[in-house]
Amino acid sequence: MSIILSIILGIILGITLLLFSVLKVILIEKPYIPEGTYNWKEKKDIIL
Repeated sequence: MSIILSIILGIILGITLLLFSVLKVILIEKPYIPEGTYNWKEKKDIIL
């Protein structure tokens, strides 16, 4: 049981870290980009 719980916790932590990094990119980089979403999507594709 503990192994399954640790795996689930690891997945949840990974997802939350990904969400935080995406939110940071949106909050920090979007104000400086006039065309907003198009450039951000390009950057996201490059990162992934």
